[in-house]
Amino acid sequence: MEDIQKDPRFMGIEARGRNARELVALLDQRLMTKTREEWVCILSEEGCIFTPIQTPLEVSKDSQALANRYFIDVDHPHWGRTRMVGFPWDFSETPASWQREAPALGQHTGEILSEAGYTREEIARFRAEGAIQ
Repeated sequence: MEDIQKDPRFMGIEARGRNARELVALLDQRLMTKTREEWVCILSEEGCIFTPIQTPLEVSKDSQALANRYFIDVDHPHWGRTRMVGFPWDFSETPASWQREAPALGQHTGEILSEAGYTREEIARFRAEGAIQ
């Protein structure tokens, strides 16, 4: 963007920081003149370090996201083979793993309340009153 190369608002990191809002607006205007794919080609040819913004579907198919196990394929008992969000961390000695589907609303309520000391009658009354699922 030759028209702003000598603009004092953007000469040096401090000046760009003070005028970041204006700089971002100018960059936004310029970036809207081409498609994402066109910018990927231009920036790649120039040796720039960049990452294009991806849609959620693109991210779920991204080779690096899959290699990092940010998305995993699981055999869900109701949905069959499906891709799910994976784990933001993984430890060599205790690797993260998918064990089972998330419980349905109220699926374990009776069990938890029993462990907390409530009787079957009390839990039945809570259900009848609509206090629990």
